[in-house]
Amino acid sequence: MSEVKSIALTGSSPARLPEASAGEDVWLSDGSDGERAPRWLRHIDAATITLINLSLVAEVMIVFLNTVLRNTLNATLMPGVEETSRLFLVMMAFLGGAVAYGRGRFMAINYVTDRLDPAWRDFFAAMVAWMVILITGVIGGFAIPLQLANAGERTTMLGIAYIWMTLPVILGCALFIAHAGVVLSRKPVRAIGLSGVAIAAIACAFIASRNGTWVDTSWLYAILAGVFILQIAVGLPVGFVLATVGLVYVYVTATAPLIAVPMNAQRGVGGFIFLALPFFILAGFIMDRGGIGSRIVDFLSTLIGHFRGGLMQVLIVGMYIASGISGSKAADMAAIGIPMNRTLRRAGYDPHEAAAVLASSAAMGESIPPSIAILVLGSATSVSTGALFLAGLLPAATIAACLMIVVYVRALMSGMPRVPRARAVSARPRRPSSRC
Repeated sequence: MSEVKSIALTGSSPARLPEASAGEDVWLSDGSDGERAPRWLRHIDAATITLINLSLVAEVMIVFLNTVLRNTLNATLMPGVEETSRLFLVMMAFLGGAVAYGRGRFMAINYVTDRLDPAWRDFFAAMVAWMVILITGVIGGFAIPLQLANAGERTTMLGIAYIWMTLPVILGCALFIAHAGVVLSRKPVRAIGLSGVAIAAIACAFIASRNGTWVDTSWLYAILAGVFILQIAVGLPVGFVLATVGLVYVYVTATAPLIAVPMNAQRGVGGFIFLALPFFILAGFIMDRGGIGSRIVDFLSTLIGHFRGGLMQVLIVGMYIASGISGSKAADMAAIGIPMNRTLRRAGYDPHEAAAVLASSAAMGESIPPSIAILVLGSATSVSTGALFLAGLLPAATIAACLMIVVYVRALMSGMPRVPRARAVSARPRRPSSRC
C-alpha cells in the first residue's frame, strides 16, 4: 500500500488506501470510510479541474492585460471581459463546487455526529447524502427549463449564448448527485432506506403546507430556524443548509416560481466583483508557495518572540499582516499557521491553545482589506467597498490588541515558555584583515 499524497476530509485525517499509485492525487467521495471514488468519477473530476484551471489562467491573463492596456494606452484588450468572468465564475461555483464536495472540502460541522454510535452515524450520513441529492436535483431540474428559455439569447458585447451560462449549473448539479450517490451506495441498506423515508416525509410535509395559514405568522421563521439548526447538527455542508432554507421559503410562501432559484444562483455568482475571490485565493497560494509567510514569522519572532508568550503574539500580528496581503483567510492561515505550527511545537506551546489563537486571529482578519467578506457585503448592498475597507481597519486593530492583551495575561498566569532573544547583527561590513 502506498500513502495517499493529498486528501482533505472534514473531521478525519489522511489514511492509507489500497491501490493508490505513487504520486497519484486521490480523494474520497465520503469522509467516513476509506474507499476511493470510482475511476469514472475521478476521471470526470480530473477533467473538470483541468477545465477550471485553464479558464482561471485565461481569465487572469485577460484581466491583467486589460488593466495594463487601460492604464497605459487607454485601450482595452477585450471589451466584454465582464461576460467572460461571469461564465468562468459560474463554472467555478457549480462544477468546481461539485469536485470540492466529492473531496470532502465543503464546510460542515460534525461535532454531534462524530460522537454517535456507528449505526446513527451511517443514518445521518445517508440523510445528508439524500438532502444533497434532493437540493441539487431541484436546482438542476429547474435549470433545464431556464436553459431552454434562454436558448436564443446572447450577451451584449461578445455574443456568448446564454445556454453556456446555464449549462455549468446543470452539469454541476449532476456531478453533485453523482458524488452523493456514491456516498449513499456505501452505506448500509437499512440506513439508506430509513433516511430516505425520513427525507421523503419531511419533503411531503413542506409540499402539503404550501400557502398554509401559518406561512404569514411567526411560525414560518421559527420553523426555518429549526431547519437551519437541525441540518447544521446532522453535518450537512453549510452551503446546502443555506440553499435549503432559501428553497423552503420560496416554495412554502409561493413568492416566486422555483425557476427563480437557479436563475438567482447563476446571476448571484456571476458578478464581476466576485472575480476577486479566486484571484485572492490565487494570491494566497503564491504567497504560501513563495515562503512569504515564513519570512513574516521570522521577522516578527526577532522583534517580539522573546517575550513571555511572544510566539502567540507573533501569530496574531502575523495574521494581521498576512490578511492585508491576501483576501482568503484559508490562504492566510496556511501561510502563517504552517510555519508557526512548527515554531510553536519546538518551543513547547500547547497545540490546542495555539489553534484557538490562530482561529481567533483568522476571524479578526475578516475585516482587514482586502477581504472576501467585505467584497461580498459591498456587492450585495449599496455601501462603497472602499469605505468598507477603510472602516474595517480600526475594528481589526482593536481585536488584535485585545487578543494580544489576553495572550499576555494568559502567559503570565500559566507560565508560557520563553524563546531566546534574537541576537543583534551589525549591518556594517567587516573590514578585510591585513596580514603581514
